Amino acid sequence: MKKHFTMMEIMIAIVVVVILVTIGIPVFNNIVENSEARVCEANQKVLLGAVEAFSLETDRLPAVLGQLRKADLEKGWAKVFRQGGRFRIKLAYFIVDLKHRGLGYAQGQRGSSERWVQRYIQGNLNALECPSDEDGRPSYGLNPALADMPYPVYQALSSETRVLGDCNSGLCGGLDFRHKRYGFFHLENYAHVITK
Repeated sequence: MKKHFTMMEIMIAIVVVVILVTIGIPVFNNIVENSEARVCEANQKVLLGAVEAFSLETDRLPAVLGQLRKADLEKGWAKVFRQGGRFRIKLAYFIVDLKHRGLGYAQGQRGSSERWVQRYIQGNLNALECPSDEDGRPSYGLNPALADMPYPVYQALSSETRVLGDCNSGLCGGLDFRHKRYGFFHLENYAHVITK
């Protein structure tokens, strides 16, 4: 009956732990980054629904996202959560909320105790920030080519037309490649954009 481990058994255990950690870190980072990307995409879909609700009532696209009203955001939010994949979106919000220690995505001012759903319902566009964005400015912009466009012209555009992008301005001239995919030996950055 053996009372202690041999040096070989200890070395094998250490090698197994190192391999698991080496594989686990990129996998964990990808889970968090995928959640942030899913939340970013959901936010842009809410904004797309709000832009379309605004356009149906005014017969024009907004010149900037700041023109969207509370009722438009509520319609956009309802549209996103009527579609499939609600559970995955809510799980992504939960993971992002955990990462930011209660400062969930779309909460606006850091340290606010309000939940992200209330921030949406209140129509606070300053609260719409990408969870991968560290500077706290509004993270989304409208394609400048579409600003203040008549709605019938917008409807005739291709479904591949970029409407909203992940950028740091009211009009999205250039995308910010702030999202990440972690590999074992590389890091890839990419941007999120919503098409019509």
